[in-house]
Amino acid sequence: MLKERNTLLNSWRSESVGDWALRYFLLFVLLILSTVFYVANPNIFTPFSLMSILSTASIQGIISLGLMLELTTGNFDLSIGATAGFSAAVLGAIMSVAGPEWYIPAMIVAILAAVLVGLFNAFISVKIGVPAFIGTMAIRSLLSGLVSLLTNNAMYYSTNWGEQYKVLGSGKLGGVVPYCVIIFLVICGAVYIFLEKTTIGRYVYATGANRTAAKNVGIPVIKMQVLSFVLGAALAGMGGILHSSRYFQTSVQMGLDLQLPAQICCLLGATFLTPGKYNVLGCMVGIMLTTIITNGVYSTIGSAIYVKSLVEGLIFMTAIGLIATIRQEGLPKVKFDI
Repeated sequence: MLKERNTLLNSWRSESVGDWALRYFLLFVLLILSTVFYVANPNIFTPFSLMSILSTASIQGIISLGLMLELTTGNFDLSIGATAGFSAAVLGAIMSVAGPEWYIPAMIVAILAAVLVGLFNAFISVKIGVPAFIGTMAIRSLLSGLVSLLTNNAMYYSTNWGEQYKVLGSGKLGGVVPYCVIIFLVICGAVYIFLEKTTIGRYVYATGANRTAAKNVGIPVIKMQVLSFVLGAALAGMGGILHSSRYFQTSVQMGLDLQLPAQICCLLGATFLTPGKYNVLGCMVGIMLTTIITNGVYSTIGSAIYVKSLVEGLIFMTAIGLIATIRQEGLPKVKFDI
């Protein structure tokens, strides 16, 4: 009897340690890499550099949260980066004509343009039934063409934008905390409450888990999918505007550069805290990790982009491989399209 009790106790302890390591593995990697980069170059975490890292992470994080909302309902969006670039291009085109005093109305129009992209994606994927993976790939090509048209297929900026154009992306509250970081934290809080504390949020999760079962219990799965596409596109549009504001330019390449980091952040985030489930905290840790990697590689090794890609790929595969090894049932099932 005592032997059986000790066996059960040891098994419980082992399982608890394994689960704990599994859920927080991504955070361990973030802390370890941060320490390594700091030892290699202490200047990477000066107050100025830290605020720059947080600004970059915040802008990319907003876009990643938009993609996460879509993934949560089981729809993979390959146009999220292009949507961000399109929204920024619309804003830039309007501002180049209208002038600085029209910044707020122009920004609203730009976000609405992103929302229209989300509705179009929903129409193709949900109404017509084209797999989201394929439909959004086509939309990405369409948006790239529109951005090329609006920007004359070049790095686009205008002196008519005015200094107000830079405020959201480069401005700081009290000269210390970037506005884009504050916006990101507010959005993180709103998305967390929406998904974890509201009935609609639970419907969104249920839709991604099993659409047939969700439909059978009365959950409006079509509305949930449309909602996720719209909210995801709106957040992508906001992220694109902040990116353009920070760097005072936009281009076709901008959308391409924003797509892959968003995907990596969401997939890494689904290995954190609640493995197999997309979550806001995981997305936040994922975006900080990828941003630290980028800044750390540039500050310690140089601008060789292939090194950054190698490190990101190694960490991604290590995280996935370790989780698959630790969990007796294997890798958590994260659905892209149902």
